[in-house]
Amino acid sequence: MMRRVIAFFAFAAVSALACAQITTYKAPVTGSVPRTFNFDSDQPWINPTTGKVDIATMQFAGVTKSSDQLSEVPSCESDLSSHICRFQENSPSGDWVTRVRLFHAEPPTAGSHRTQLNSYAIAPYKRYILDLEFKLDDAWNTTMPNGKGTLWQLKDFVKPCQQGNPVLGINLYGDQLRFDISYPYNASVAQQWPTPVCWGGDQKQHPNDPVYVPFTPSTKTITPGQYHRVQLVFYADDTPKNDYITSGKGLITAYFDGEPWFEYVGPTLQPDSASPHQIGWGWYQWDGDPTETRTIYYRKHRLYEWK
Repeated sequence: MMRRVIAFFAFAAVSALACAQITTYKAPVTGSVPRTFNFDSDQPWINPTTGKVDIATMQFAGVTKSSDQLSEVPSCESDLSSHICRFQENSPSGDWVTRVRLFHAEPPTAGSHRTQLNSYAIAPYKRYILDLEFKLDDAWNTTMPNGKGTLWQLKDFVKPCQQGNPVLGINLYGDQLRFDISYPYNASVAQQWPTPVCWGGDQKQHPNDPVYVPFTPSTKTITPGQYHRVQLVFYADDTPKNDYITSGKGLITAYFDGEPWFEYVGPTLQPDSASPHQIGWGWYQWDGDPTETRTIYYRKHRLYEWK
């Protein structure tokens, strides 16, 4: 019965986005400035209402630029040297896209090889719809030995005793797209809530601290040069669901290219975090050095709050 309810809930949401609204609120880390979560390239990156860039940071080539260092994202139809830029596709639809590029042999940025954009914090305990459409470059080599990485993630800043894995991650393994969920074991079996938790360290010394939730959605094959669309209906909640605690409302129903992908019931935020969660997208290569240039095109990136 639960699966039927979730499936209906998600189908109604994804097939009727008119019921949802682009998320706009005053993020906890920014004070009174309203932030939107519409990063489609057909919209100005500078919010016309506030005159501010809604992106919190951009990270590339060993540097991190904060919002006060950012301006309108440049056009790059013929510029091959830009890390992050936007242009209008030469196609019948003429869609605007954002191009994200990690170049060969670049230095690490924030400890890893990445060209990544990060949003301001999202509010917890709300229902969201993520609508994400992306394409790997035609020249993307899916067989290279190193090169697994993250296309999209929901992540917080962790405490020193925690590992920094994203709680939700859309990851690429060769040509296989996989959804990974990270949640600490000792929080999943907590008998009281809220409760402080710590996890991480050497997995061999701490066998009760696994990183990934043991759920196995089917992988999806990605074709370079072809757009793919991921839609998530999720409730942002850090509360576990177990024999002692039943108050958690976390859930995810996912669609891939318009077809059902998987359903998950459980936490969708990390507990006892050092900061609110935020979205990151681009190419975050956590497997080896970039031996080839990686280019991703994002045609759609919107976060809706379903009210």
